[in-house]
Amino acid sequence: MAMALSTMPSCSAERRASNCDSLLSEVAKGNTGLIAGGPSADLSRKVAALRDECKRSFERDFQLAVYSTNTGDPDQAISLLQGIASNDPQTEPKRLSALYWSLYRTFSRREERGIVAADARARFPDSPYTRLIGGAEDCIKGKCASALADLQFADSQLHEVEGLQFLAFAYAANDDFRNAEKTLDLLRRVAGDRTMTERLVYVSVVTYVNMGRGAEAKGIYTRFLQQFPASIQGNFMRKSRDVLTQSGHLPDRG
Repeated sequence: MAMALSTMPSCSAERRASNCDSLLSEVAKGNTGLIAGGPSADLSRKVAALRDECKRSFERDFQLAVYSTNTGDPDQAISLLQGIASNDPQTEPKRLSALYWSLYRTFSRREERGIVAADARARFPDSPYTRLIGGAEDCIKGKCASALADLQFADSQLHEVEGLQFLAFAYAANDDFRNAEKTLDLLRRVAGDRTMTERLVYVSVVTYVNMGRGAEAKGIYTRFLQQFPASIQGNFMRKSRDVLTQSGHLPDRG
């Protein structure tokens, strides 16, 4: 039986859907390279087209949120991610993880971050996304040594930059500086200094000093301080300086 003309998909609709599928794929691929290199004009154009021309869907809004987080607009990412909540075990752990990292970058909303991690643990305890953000939250709360197994499992499944950061913390917290060194070296190859935080400076300093790479440790500390002079007052930067001073890589201020 022939399909009525009015019910057949138009060529323009098919082209639009195909174009949106292509845009989504290209934006997702571009998002994976954002941390290392920053957004290109071409990726920014594709993101704008995906936002303006394509129908809302989980993957569309998820990729727009990832882009927003990695380009310094976590509030926009949070709004997008809150709008695609569901009970789907295939997508919800991934969404909760992305929401956690957006909140992680918004200091004033750190209490919400803990709520998201607890929600993920209650609903999807075995998901690698849950074990990633649960392990990260444990690290932040001073229980990093016991988070190692969760972070190792998450890294084996997801290979995410955030996971490498906290995995390095956990190795160092267990005095496993050789594996902390390997993890930090990989992180630097993947992301350079773009993901550096005060906490990561400290872990890098402790690890590299223990592994006989004090000059590199000093370089990481100095570059971060040059970029963020006010960070010298931070607890992790003070602790980093103490390690470098005690190891003879910075002069003692007396």
